[in-house]
Amino acid sequence: MSQATEKTYSGSADKGRRTVTVDGGRGPKPLRCLDFFTPRFAWGYHAAGPSELAIAILHDHYGLRKPVFDERVLKLYDAFADEIVAKFARDRDWSLGTASVDDWLDQTEKRRPGSTLGRPPHAHPAIVQPSVQLEAPMPLEPLPEPFVAPEPLLPTD
Repeated sequence: MSQATEKTYSGSADKGRRTVTVDGGRGPKPLRCLDFFTPRFAWGYHAAGPSELAIAILHDHYGLRKPVFDERVLKLYDAFADEIVAKFARDRDWSLGTASVDDWLDQTEKRRPGSTLGRPPHAHPAIVQPSVQLEAPMPLEPLPEPFVAPEPLLPTD
């Protein structure tokens, strides 16, 4: 089942600069990068940039507006990055509609029997998955002083 508003996610690669937009019928707007791994998007391989794009697409697809990481997104982004984002041509433009995202979520749900995480809440209105609010990271302890090897003893004449 598709969202109430069909959206199209589009990426463009121009001279090494990559931009991603989402168009829900009112013109394209930049897709929000949540900066989970890196502050930029990438595609065509699997690493931090494509994972960041997978998170952003799923986050938007589920209709999440606050910059919190939803449990569904956290469970699905890695597979979405491998199976969808990594397959986009690295230096070419691409587009992905919400129907394609829904199809992928349906297939993912079939691979995970009993799972309802693969469908956005609009598809299962009776199921409400809580969002996961990340806590502030614990302060890091200071690093120990780096080991400095003593200078080698040189013979003196």
